[in-house]
Amino acid sequence: MDTSVVDTAPRALLLAQVDPVQHGVPPVESLSFLAQQLSARTDLKGVGVTFVVRSEPHPALAAVGFFDEQTEARLARMSAHVQSAIDRLRYVTYADAEAACDRLGQALREAVGSELLQHVHAIGVPRGGLIVLGMLSYVLNLNHNQLEGALPPEGPLLLVDDIALTGNRLHRFLQVHPSRNVVVATLFSHPELREAMVRDEPRVSAFVSAYDLEDYDQGRSDSDTHKAQWKERWTGTRYWTGQTDHICFPWSEPDIAVWNPETEALEEGLRIIPPTHCLRNAHLTVAAEDEAHRIQHQPEAAGPIKPPSDVFFGRVEESTIVANPEADVCIELQDTGAAIWHSLIAHGTEEAVVEDLLATYDIERDALAEHVARFIDELVANHLLLRGPA
Repeated sequence: MDTSVVDTAPRALLLAQVDPVQHGVPPVESLSFLAQQLSARTDLKGVGVTFVVRSEPHPALAAVGFFDEQTEARLARMSAHVQSAIDRLRYVTYADAEAACDRLGQALREAVGSELLQHVHAIGVPRGGLIVLGMLSYVLNLNHNQLEGALPPEGPLLLVDDIALTGNRLHRFLQVHPSRNVVVATLFSHPELREAMVRDEPRVSAFVSAYDLEDYDQGRSDSDTHKAQWKERWTGTRYWTGQTDHICFPWSEPDIAVWNPETEALEEGLRIIPPTHCLRNAHLTVAAEDEAHRIQHQPEAAGPIKPPSDVFFGRVEESTIVANPEADVCIELQDTGAAIWHSLIAHGTEEAVVEDLLATYDIERDALAEHVARFIDELVANHLLLRGPA
C-alpha cells in the first residue's frame, strides 16, 4: 500500500482573499463568481487547473494543478488586480444609494440654488445615471417636463451619473451637446476630477458629488510613474488619473482594466460582485457545465487532525493537490494517499480513518494503521496537517 507523495511538479497560487466583515456581499459567492469567470477563459482551456474556494476560516480562492510558468504568471497578474479591487471595495446598497441621493440633492441646492434647479432639463448618463436620476428627481421634486421629451431650446442641463472615475463618459456627453451649459451631479467622484473638469470645460458651471472618492495612489513612491503609464495606455479622455475606491452598485460594477505586457494592450479584468448582487454581471460568460468540475468548494475538516487554516486542496484529474502557499509547499497525492487525505478531512482521527479504509482496502489493520500514521507524520512535517487536541 503506497501512501507516499508522488514526485511531480504541481503548482498552487493564492488568487484572492476576502475580509467578510468589510466585503459587503457574501464572500463565498464572490469567490465562486471569480472561479467561474476564470474557468470560462479561453486562455485557460485545457490547462490542468482546479479553482478551489475555501470558506473557513478565512474566505479565499486558489488555483491548484499542473500549469506552466506562463500560465502562473498570467494568473498572478489577474490576481493582483482582483485583490486590489477587493481591498478597495465599497458596495453601495439601494438604501445607501437613496441616502446618497438625499445628500446629492442638498449639495445641488447649496451649489446652484433651488431656483435654477426648477429650470434645468435633467439627463441621466446611461445606464447607472438613469437609475440615480430617477431617485434624484424625487429628492429635487423635478416635474415631468424636466425629464421627458426633446431638449428645450435653451436653459442649463443637469447631467447625472452614479460615479465618475476619469470623466470620459461625461466628456462624450459634452461632445453631443456642444452648446449647452451643464451642471454635473454624481454620487461619487474625486475632488480633483471635479476641479479639472470645471477648469477645462467652460460650459460646466458646477460639478457636485454626494461623496468624495479616495485616491489610493496618493503617497505611493511610484505614483507619478503609475499615473503617467495609465495616461499613455488610455485612449479616451481623462480629466484625472488615480486609483480610487472600487465602488459597486446593485445595478453595476465598474470595469477593471488590466495591462497585458505580452500583448502590450489593455484587457478587461475580472468582476468581483456576483450576479445575485449586481444586475450588470448577470450577463457575463461563466463556466459551462463541462467545466464545472474545475471549481471546487473545499470541505471543512472534522478535526482534530486537520489542515492549517492556510491550506488548500482539490482534485485535479486523477490526483489530489494539497498546498500551503504560505509555507511554499505543494504536493500531489494519488490512490491510497489521496484516500487517506479525504478520509482525514471527513473523520479527523487516525482510528476513524483506519476503520473507514478497512472497508475498501484488503490489508491488515496493523499495517494500515502504520501507513496512516506515517502519512500523517509526513504531512505534519510539511505544514499540511496539524494534530489538534483530541
